Amino acid sequence: MPKAAPQFLHAAFHLATERFDCLHCGDLFPQGLNAVFLSKMFHLPFLIYCHGDEVSQTDCRQFQPRVRNYIYERADFVIAANQFAVDRLLRIGIAKNKIAKLTPGVDMKRFFPAPPRQDLIDRYGLQGHKVLLTVARLVPRKGHKVVLEALSNVIKEMPRLKYIIAGEGPEKGNLEQLVQNLGLQEHVIFVGNIPNAEISNYYNLCDVFAMVNRLEIGGDIESFGMVFTEANATGKPVIGGRSGGTDESVIDGETGFLVDPNDPQELSDRLLLLLKNGDLCLRMGTAGLHRVQSQFDWNSRALALRNIVVEVVQRFRTDTRNGQ
Repeated sequence: MPKAAPQFLHAAFHLATERFDCLHCGDLFPQGLNAVFLSKMFHLPFLIYCHGDEVSQTDCRQFQPRVRNYIYERADFVIAANQFAVDRLLRIGIAKNKIAKLTPGVDMKRFFPAPPRQDLIDRYGLQGHKVLLTVARLVPRKGHKVVLEALSNVIKEMPRLKYIIAGEGPEKGNLEQLVQNLGLQEHVIFVGNIPNAEISNYYNLCDVFAMVNRLEIGGDIESFGMVFTEANATGKPVIGGRSGGTDESVIDGETGFLVDPNDPQELSDRLLLLLKNGDLCLRMGTAGLHRVQSQFDWNSRALALRNIVVEVVQRFRTDTRNGQ
């Protein structure tokens, strides 16, 4: 309630002083719960977005599933960000006709193939090296640990390999200690958080992008993985964990590979296959680029969302006139 009340009052103020046709809720708690009451107070329909992990993470709680289901059931429509979310919404009993899948888009003006910047090559000593990259928060489910374990095998055959880890998080100390234990100090570079405007430059710096996501206790899971489509948008092949919804963002064997997130050997094999085979890297990166350009542009998503909103608002107004 301490978190919900200020947001509730803020939204209520705008609804009372301005004109809106529909409420959009980007998250379950507290936005979705607030919207249930705001929609009744101001006689407006509301949509809620679901990524899938909201369902998996609340499954193990005692009371949250009841509140979660109450919110989704009372929403006029649910936008599922991936098939993983669709499947979980159906599992908890949300009607199929009030769910639409709308995957995240990629900003093609920000993410596109470009030559690696020489200043970054010089800064990190990458001249003449192959580069592996992970862009992710430093938490266990992002799978940095298994990449480091695989790296200790890969460098035996490819000693001129650098692994750039971009991001911050509570797992950083453990990862730095693992680097020491594995003797990878000369191969691993922690660069911290990268400004949004710079992320594309780091994708273009690498030969292969990897984030070997896995399911964590408590249902914490990668429900899609926008970093894979962003890396593909720069023409890079990607490697993800065979977990959650990444099979929708990575087409295994076409735009990259999916591997067992608990098997460093499988990851090692896939990394060596890509890093030793420039033609395969180029082919998968190009396939990923074409897929992103044709299936993940924001204009198509904006149009699809607009059509959904128009239908929801019209139906709500019709039902209101008919006294339903």
